[in-house]
Amino acid sequence: MRMYRSLLVLMSLVCASVVLAPARLLSQTATAGLRHIRVEDADGRGLPSVLVEVLAGKRSYSGRTDSLGQVSIRTDSNETAVMLKAQRLGFAPFASEVVWPPDGMTTVIMLDVATLETVKVNERAPSVPRLSGADARIAAKIPNASVTREEIDQRNPIALSQLLRRMAGIRIVDSLGTKLAISSRGMKMERLRPVPCVLRVNVDGVILPEGTDLDQIPPIEVHAIEVYFGPARIPPELAGSRRDAWCGLIAIWTRGG
Repeated sequence: MRMYRSLLVLMSLVCASVVLAPARLLSQTATAGLRHIRVEDADGRGLPSVLVEVLAGKRSYSGRTDSLGQVSIRTDSNETAVMLKAQRLGFAPFASEVVWPPDGMTTVIMLDVATLETVKVNERAPSVPRLSGADARIAAKIPNASVTREEIDQRNPIALSQLLRRMAGIRIVDSLGTKLAISSRGMKMERLRPVPCVLRVNVDGVILPEGTDLDQIPPIEVHAIEVYFGPARIPPELAGSRRDAWCGLIAIWTRGG
């Protein structure tokens, strides 16, 4: 009987590896509708701030990896075979059809370092509409505070949080190694007790989870930063972030998109 059970387990593992290939899988706690993805470089190190997109039928879901290279994307699609895309500045874009593993497993993908050819530039490239919007709002002084690409080049910061220090209206704090921006306007009430008012972070139009570490985004990848101290100041173009930004919003725009 013991030998029979061992044979069944072995057959199950073999079948699973065939069905789930070519994705490499890691175990996670199962949560219905939540897909776990890890993005690594060629050395197996997790890559932060990777834009991950899931295309299931006519629906699209997206998110950015955390400091460990992991992201969990909740989908309401019943599709099992989906198109998975990932991109980050300095790496070749990833696009491949994958089969979702069983709930609780993580799909691991790898990004290769981009190989750039020598290009001769004869004229200034046209501006990207996504970035032009941020540039126009900053020029019109719509954000309460802002940082441009020129300022980043001049200051040459090691971490993104350095760009926000000494900015009126917010304080940068270190919470167990995580850099957060706290509103200077005061506390907010949560479960009948006052707690620090943390600004939400939006990267390329995607609102990141609460408590996201500002320093997971390398300054070299940033085109511009808009800072809003409350929802009333947030422009219509970023209206989707208002409901999550009572304490304020930090809108970060990357050069790679």
